[in-house]
Amino acid sequence: IQYKKALNMVPSDINAAYYLYFSAINGGRAAVANKKYESFAKEQQISILKGLELVQKSDTISHKYLIGSYVEMGTSFTDVEQHKDDIFLMDNSILSSEGDLRYQQNYFNLQLFGELSPYVSWKASYALHQIAGVTQFQIKNYPISSAPLEIIQHDGYGELSFFSGDGWNFSVEGQFLSYTKTATDFWIDSIGYSEPIVEEDSILVEEVFTEHQVYSYSNTDYVFNVSLSKKVNILDLTAFAAYGSIGQTQNPFQIGGEVSILPNGSYDLYLTNRLFWFHDDLDDRTIYKVIAGGKIYKKFGFEAAATFGNIQYTKELHQPIFYNWSDETKFKGDLMLSYRINPHLTLAARYQLTQKTGKYLRVEYDGISANTDFPGYYQREYKAGIDAYQFKQHFILLSINWVF
Repeated sequence: IQYKKALNMVPSDINAAYYLYFSAINGGRAAVANKKYESFAKEQQISILKGLELVQKSDTISHKYLIGSYVEMGTSFTDVEQHKDDIFLMDNSILSSEGDLRYQQNYFNLQLFGELSPYVSWKASYALHQIAGVTQFQIKNYPISSAPLEIIQHDGYGELSFFSGDGWNFSVEGQFLSYTKTATDFWIDSIGYSEPIVEEDSILVEEVFTEHQVYSYSNTDYVFNVSLSKKVNILDLTAFAAYGSIGQTQNPFQIGGEVSILPNGSYDLYLTNRLFWFHDDLDDRTIYKVIAGGKIYKKFGFEAAATFGNIQYTKELHQPIFYNWSDETKFKGDLMLSYRINPHLTLAARYQLTQKTGKYLRVEYDGISANTDFPGYYQREYKAGIDAYQFKQHFILLSINWVF
């Protein structure tokens, strides 16, 4: 686009014609390049022919198998501990409550990227998540019991992108997530009995004994994503679909599209709207994400994003991020600021806010039933249910992008 503008201003410019031709060649658009070549002046054509001789001598169009690396790391904190007493409410009907509370998460990601050919690029990354918190348990009229909770997850990610001669881009992504959860399981042991009078107050309950046991649980999740995009004037259009497996019980699937508006014809300034539909074995939902970014001033850049809808078990497009946590995330906001030190090195800082919904198990009184072992006597009955609580997670991330 820029070389076309230059030739509109100065049609005889040799350099603009040269680079316009080879931009089309390197982009796989040989037919466009040859058509433009025929319209150029003799001096411009001679310059292009000299460039073609250099290409023939090298026998290939230049590309780098390894272009650069990207490192990102950060830590998070939540406000769960500030109001945990409000999460496990103990009214007269509830016998016990139990749930996992997340306090802190550390994150590290190393990514390499390059080209297999001028028309095929690749990306590979490894990420480590370390989550710390507690498993909290409370019996009616007893103090709260808690034990450490730890989750360690290793992520492997890869992406291949294929560029066609007419401007299409097709990408395939795959991500594998292996995690281990170490926590404590609590339960209670009590005996309740009563005389034949069927009144709750007449039931006698022996002292309640709290039992607990540390356990470790490991599993592997995976997700695959395909996308197809094409740039049309100032629009970049993308359609995508993803399928995964969570804990061998759920099969999340998502399909959607996005439109990026590029007022200047490049990502120096952009506005992206993404809308997709999600389905798994439990429910269906729609998620919307809006992203705005570009250059602020010279070497400074920014990106701001907001996601509306529950993104649990969804995949981020072109990123090694898959939300396989047990917490539901109803809103996610991001703000990133970057500074380009030189053409090879860029530093960035990102702040992320998520509004999450956690769940906990409660056991409550459910009436009286006849004791089958002791005819004429009665026992309490209990039922289990799931309650939810709201909390916020704040993430601070720093990254370095190094182009060789």
